[in-house]
Amino acid sequence: MAEKIDGPILLIKTSWGGKSLNYNFRPPSLPDFKTTPEYAAAKAKANENLKRYEAAVKSFPQDQAKYKADLAAYKEQMKTADEKARKKLREPREPREPRKPKPFNMSEAGINYRMMNEAIQEVLANLKDNHPDYDAEAGYEIAGFVWFQGYNDQFSPEFRGNYKNNMMTFIKDIRKEYKTPNMPFVIGVLGTGMTAEKVGENEVSLAQRAAAKAMGTKNGVASVESYKDYSLYSNEVFQKGWPQHYHEWDTVGSDRPYHYLGSGAFFVRLGDSFADSMFELMKKQAK
Repeated sequence: MAEKIDGPILLIKTSWGGKSLNYNFRPPSLPDFKTTPEYAAAKAKANENLKRYEAAVKSFPQDQAKYKADLAAYKEQMKTADEKARKKLREPREPREPRKPKPFNMSEAGINYRMMNEAIQEVLANLKDNHPDYDAEAGYEIAGFVWFQGYNDQFSPEFRGNYKNNMMTFIKDIRKEYKTPNMPFVIGVLGTGMTAEKVGENEVSLAQRAAAKAMGTKNGVASVESYKDYSLYSNEVFQKGWPQHYHEWDTVGSDRPYHYLGSGAFFVRLGDSFADSMFELMKKQAK
């Protein structure tokens, strides 16, 4: 970006792993999460888990008694069994004491959306501390927003099914939050599938593309295909066994495929793709 535009640039990044758009980053103008079918389903599942735990606690003494009896019988059989019969005998497993499930709590929908904005506002309130070239008289402009997320929305039918609408609502709410109605917005399409075919089967990836297409570049929204920047060489090393080829792996990766192998090459390429897309959106707005 520094090569493409004049003036100082400040990137503000917030990042939390394992978060969804439908719950954790839920934009405020969506309906209250507690009114949704997914909340009701999660609460029902939590109640089922609690009932299963209570039933397990109730039956645990009988399970222990049965285990002791089965173990004694097994030991007696082993005393008289020949070698062939012994191979077929299986020692009974001791029952585990039931673990109480955590209390149901889905009362913090949108918490990461709020935390994100708090972090951004803190930086904006102290720009000189965060960028030595900041000129208070010249002020600042929020020139764009890049969003790269989606992995944790793909495991729930409701979460992935709502993604397109949630993404569009998120963009509108962010623009309203920062009083920038035409803020350029780049969506990084989930690309953990690595290939066009696999990514095209992912409902979240398709929803991200659909949200960008529905809003359109004329309205300042574009999508970037992250799978095109995937480090296939890093994946080759990972697939052939990174522990056995650590001397190779240590230079090209550091994580699992769902984190794009922690490949520096991937993230440099993707950052460049984001910058190119953002610059194109900014040029359209300048016309």
